[in-house]
Formats: sequence, C-alpha cells, structure tokens
Amino acid sequence: MAMILWAMNIEHAKSPDGKYIPIDVDGCVDAGLVVQPIPFQPKVTPRFPEAVDIVDQGRELLDL
Repeated sequence: MAMILWAMNIEHAKSPDGKYIPIDVDGCVDAGLVVQPIPFQPKVTPRFPEAVDIVDQGRELLDL
C-alpha cells in the first residue's frame, strides 16, 4: 500500500463532460464485522515514468 501511495497520483475521476465524479464519503457497506467504503472510481496515474515498473517488481517479489 505504501509503495502505491509513493508511486502513484490518486485523484477524483472525471465524467466524459469533464466534471468530477462525487464520492459518497458517508456511505459504507456494512458486512457484519467488516465495514468498507462504497466502491468508487479513482483516477490513478504514475508520478514518474519508472513508477509502473517499480510497482510491478514489488508485486513479483511478493508473489501477488
């Protein structure tokens, strides 16, 4: 998780007309003991050109 935060920009996604897609920050999915946010669509882009390769190498090392 820390590597993804370090290597990627995570932003609000935009609709086809260029407006930000709102995120329901108060909504959640309550599945008993596990509570998680309602699914949302972020825009994830690399912070620098080598970021994708570095994250992929980390995934291979962890067998993910």
